Amino acid sequence: MLEVALHDRTITYEEIAQKVAPQVTGHTVMRRLAENYLHKWIAMKREHLDEETARKRLE
Repeated sequence: MLEVALHDRTITYEEIAQKVAPQVTGHTVMRRLAENYLHKWIAMKREHLDEETARKRLE
């Protein structure tokens, strides 16, 4: 489970559960990863930053 989680940071807890053990829920995966100090490990989806948006942020 740890190897799958560390290999692909964009995969969801439910997808890990389906790959590792289909009878396990995503919440169980989240708890097991937390036991190994992997909290909130999924990469955040961020807005694309183009030049205009970057300029507005700097103002």
